[in-house]
Amino acid sequence: VDYNFGDSGFYVGGWASGVDFGALETNVELDAYVGYTVDAGENVNFDAKLLRYNYFGTISGENLDYNEFIGAVSVNDMLTFTVGYANKYFGADGEKQLYAGIAGN
Repeated sequence: VDYNFGDSGFYVGGWASGVDFGALETNVELDAYVGYTVDAGENVNFDAKLLRYNYFGTISGENLDYNEFIGAVSVNDMLTFTVGYANKYFGADGEKQLYAGIAGN
């Protein structure tokens, strides 16, 4: 589910799926996000998004939930440069994740 707030650049959304992580007994993933996108001229777009990953049905005491921030710059609808950060990747204490990527069309 996605919703854009007109031409403001703000958007929200959510996603859900059944999952099976074996012994962790998690059976549902529900993600929500909020973001802002803006064009900077005719050929450049900036996008910033905050996501929350939620996992339901885990065994008692396990918490796999975490947050992620993603920033992206797209150029000429051909190249996208992305940087992301997760505070507690997949529920692992101390397992922060920082990544960068380049994608092309």
